[in-house]
Amino acid sequence: MKYLLPILLLFTTLSTKAQDFYDLNTIQTIEITFAQSNWDQLLDIAYASTGDYILAQSVTINGEVIDSVGVKYKGNSTYNSNQAKNPFHIELDTYKDHEYDGYPGSNDFPNLVYLGDNSTSYDDAYEIKSADGWDELIDLCDTLANDLNDIELILDVDKAIWMLAFNNVLVNLDSYSGGFKQNYYLYREDNGRFASVVWDLT
Repeated sequence: MKYLLPILLLFTTLSTKAQDFYDLNTIQTIEITFAQSNWDQLLDIAYASTGDYILAQSVTINGEVIDSVGVKYKGNSTYNSNQAKNPFHIELDTYKDHEYDGYPGSNDFPNLVYLGDNSTSYDDAYEIKSADGWDELIDLCDTLANDLNDIELILDVDKAIWMLAFNNVLVNLDSYSGGFKQNYYLYREDNGRFASVVWDLT
């Protein structure tokens, strides 16, 4: 059974080489092929229990066929087992080492874990919106890991706690509080401290 999707964000983070895929003026064609006729039920069960991917026979992206791909339903407010269409999360390298247009699937999440001083260790997980900022981000991660006594010098702790409390009260798992540590912004204020903001609430 095939399911045709016009526009779909495949991943939670972007790489420079894959920016063209997200061009707002271009419609991408994605076809998911499941071997099982009850694929919707299997996705619902996985969402409600483990949250794991199920095996799709193939995903065709703009005519390029990629076999053995992980697919699951995603979203909190956007997902409902009773509705005909739900948002998908597709991971190309769940079962095989696939990539599309230079972009592999990634288990690198923007979780503020310190990965060393080389910015290339972070660029799969984070998207910098300013002209620079990698050194400051790395400094934040380093402080969180190795120097918590100085955390208030680099992070607005009150705002971070409010964000986490907000996510918990609303059970907003599509956030820093969820498994993918995603959908939040960090911006650096004039005083040199980072402030956190929730994002993508629908």
